Amino acid sequence: MLCTTVPERTPSYFSPHGHAMKNYDHIVVGLGTTGAFTCRTLAQRGKKVLGLDMHAPPHDQGSHHGQSRSIRRAYLEGTSYVPMVLRAWELWRQLEQDNRQQLLYKTGNLTIGPPESPALHGFFKSAEKYQIAHQQLSATETKRNWPTLNLPDHYVAGLEVEAGILRAEKGIKLALLHGTSEGATIHTSELATGWHEYPDKIEVHTTKSTYCSETVLFCADSGNLALLPQLAGQLSCRRVPVRWVTPENPGPFSLGNFPVNFWQVPTESAKEGEDYDEFYSLPILPGDKQLKIAPHNHLAPLTGESQSATIDTKEHEHLQKLIKRYLPSMAKLAPIHQLCRYTLTPDGNFMLGKVPGHQRAFCSVLGGHGFKFAPVLGEIFADLLCNQSPEFDLSLFDPTRF
Repeated sequence: MLCTTVPERTPSYFSPHGHAMKNYDHIVVGLGTTGAFTCRTLAQRGKKVLGLDMHAPPHDQGSHHGQSRSIRRAYLEGTSYVPMVLRAWELWRQLEQDNRQQLLYKTGNLTIGPPESPALHGFFKSAEKYQIAHQQLSATETKRNWPTLNLPDHYVAGLEVEAGILRAEKGIKLALLHGTSEGATIHTSELATGWHEYPDKIEVHTTKSTYCSETVLFCADSGNLALLPQLAGQLSCRRVPVRWVTPENPGPFSLGNFPVNFWQVPTESAKEGEDYDEFYSLPILPGDKQLKIAPHNHLAPLTGESQSATIDTKEHEHLQKLIKRYLPSMAKLAPIHQLCRYTLTPDGNFMLGKVPGHQRAFCSVLGGHGFKFAPVLGEIFADLLCNQSPEFDLSLFDPTRF
């Protein structure tokens, strides 16, 4: 069974169509993780910006929806990410202060696996290089602290003490509200169908009109494939079957008692160190009742034939095996499923920068681990679109690297 949410009415930050102005400084296509915050930042800097989305964000047709996303700074994917996520943490806290609403909850974050796992190696490398508070725990210590986690005796865990959880959809809403209050124009239910770059401008065509600007940012998740055919061979869209379960006794899984936990475990068929399954679970947030569990790799392709939001038997059984072994108290609870979507690059890293072969068109692809960076991505792309140099080294994320 799939649980989806469809807005009953259009939120107040959506601008009406039919205005006369069709020339902008910048256009942003896709108003999720990167797009909402880029519109906000550009508007704050006094730029005339148009944001386009074929749906009504926050929505469940991309990668940003759902109650929660983790935020961690000892970044196992590589040390190149750490300066960006440190800045993102600051910006999330500033957004909370500006709105007097809590978005970030400290939970701690466990990275769990056999000692030789790449995830643990990456975690400790980032933590040590940037002096991020952390601990190494044995399986015995981890199970004593959190009895619901079933680690094999030889496993270890890396604990990032001050990692946490973000309220994802709430963050998107606030970014769009801020953007419109600063002058951004937001068009929803308007599909971008094509674009053309000229020496002095960009034209973006939609189902409703044509708009001109100095630059355009494409951050439409899987929608980037249709708009950027030169990248289609490098990007793959994947189905992520997110599972929500309601524990009979929520106490051990609630905020303060249960950290975010990310597992990298050898697959059943793999030789030692050859291949790993990755999955995670997130604690129950205040006011909620459900625990979130989801796989992070070995995901089925999202194609024209597999757009259905129904979770199939194979997807269910793959995650169920992992839950039965490592989170056994969750295995018998009836789940509610929700489909998320990842757009992946060949190496799993972000793609941030100019579309290959173009000077005025930019793209953002986040590979299924980007939400925590949302506000700093807004700053980065506001710089890039305005022909300024971001303060971060983006060489690892160059779209021309493949």
